[in-house]
Amino acid sequence: MSGGKLHAGRASDDWVAASRISLSAGWGTAPVLAVQAGSNDSRGQIQVTAKATPGAGPTVTVTFDTSVGFDEVPVVVACRADAVANAVGEVHVTAQSATGFTLTFDGTPVADEVYKFNYMVVG
Repeated sequence: MSGGKLHAGRASDDWVAASRISLSAGWGTAPVLAVQAGSNDSRGQIQVTAKATPGAGPTVTVTFDTSVGFDEVPVVVACRADAVANAVGEVHVTAQSATGFTLTFDGTPVADEVYKFNYMVVG
C-alpha cells in the first residue's frame, strides 16, 4: 500500500494519495493510514489503524484530484472489508459531492485494530 494521485471520473492505475485523505481525531492519537495499490477516484480501499484513545464516530474524508466531470453528485458505496467487520461498527457515507466524500464509522474503533473500507463511486 502506498500513495499516488486521484483521477476523477475515469479509471487510473495511479494510487490515491494519502495527502488527499484526512482522518478525524476519533481514530486516536497518530492513526496509521494506508491506501490499496490501484485505488483511484472511482474505486479503492482505505485502511486505517486506530491508535491510543480513539473516540466515537470517526471519519475518513477523501478529496478527488479533480472534481467529477458531470452535473450530478456521485453516488458513493462503501463497506468494511476487515476481519472484525461484523464485530465492531459499520461504515456509511455521510457526505458526498463533486469534490469528494466522507465515510463515518458507526461506533468506537479499538486501538491498534486495522479497519479496511472499500469504496466505489458511480454517477
